[in-house]
Amino acid sequence: MKSFSPTRLQLARERRGLLGKEFAALCEVTAQTVSNWETGLTVPAPEIIARVATVLSFPEEFFYGPEIDRLPEGAANFRARTRTPARQKRAALAAGDLARELAAWIEARFELPPVRLPELIGQDPDLAAQVVRTEWLLGQKPVTNMIHLLESRGVIVFSLCQDCHELDAFSFWAGKRPIVLLNTKKSAERSRVDAAHELFHLVAHREETGKEEEHAADEFAGSFLMPQDDVLKQIPRVLGLQQLIQCKERWGVSLAALVYRLHKVERLTDWQYRTLFVELSKRGYRSKEPKSIPREGSLILSKVFESLREQDITPRRLATELNWPLEQLQEFLFGLNAPMFAFKGGGKGRASGGRNHLRLV
Repeated sequence: MKSFSPTRLQLARERRGLLGKEFAALCEVTAQTVSNWETGLTVPAPEIIARVATVLSFPEEFFYGPEIDRLPEGAANFRARTRTPARQKRAALAAGDLARELAAWIEARFELPPVRLPELIGQDPDLAAQVVRTEWLLGQKPVTNMIHLLESRGVIVFSLCQDCHELDAFSFWAGKRPIVLLNTKKSAERSRVDAAHELFHLVAHREETGKEEEHAADEFAGSFLMPQDDVLKQIPRVLGLQQLIQCKERWGVSLAALVYRLHKVERLTDWQYRTLFVELSKRGYRSKEPKSIPREGSLILSKVFESLREQDITPRRLATELNWPLEQLQEFLFGLNAPMFAFKGGGKGRASGGRNHLRLV
């Protein structure tokens, strides 16, 4: 007989952004009762579990799965740790727990690229960016697709639909496999910078980070995406914002990030830097990016779902296997679900006994 899982109840509640007392009110029980459920002191009756499932929009079967070793807060690197509301951090960490479950499901059935991240603990961010570029044979050329690059080096990247201004992205290690979650509420340019930011955390940090480490990750992201020699070659002289709007497309970054980088490499004086940022703000380019670029997506997830489709395994079937609501699966897939979630088929197929090899080019 399957047992009720307290950790899964807590995970589902936190993923929905509910405090214990708020959840208790929706279930028409006391906050102490919810606490007893989540600590394993008592088990809700079957009819109460049905109500819980309805309130949290998770299948009842989800709450009877194996216990989950929850991600501690220190395991994930949040860019704005002190400003991010506690319930938003818990909701994001709950997404991280689910992401680990999906990553494990994928890795059990597909042969993913091996993890090839250099270990650069305590390294200077500019030097670290050069080391990673050298080891990955990137030279000074721009990174065409940041997500595809990370995936080719063994990182699993999921999207995160989190309507929280302070939460850009976060990353963690799931055993020997690094995972990055990118907030799709941010601009496409911001997501590329966020991905590079998280790359630094993965190669340079193994413990909880603070303001100093966050600043270093920002410096790494700028140096990694906009190598100094290439920036100086492409922009020998700054003529104004219109010039930079045209140039920023080369590196796939925000206008603000390019202005900051030009100041960092001393192509802009302090006065020019401040003046450009004032003009940038007046034009509204801090909130709406001029000449925006298409959002990057996951090549691995695309290949996984193409393979599953060939086996007549629908996304709905996968969600059922995981005991997830379908919309939770959709949240991780960078929008590739639109056509794939509509395909027909019984969904009764099974992956072959061996793992499918995913080749990224």
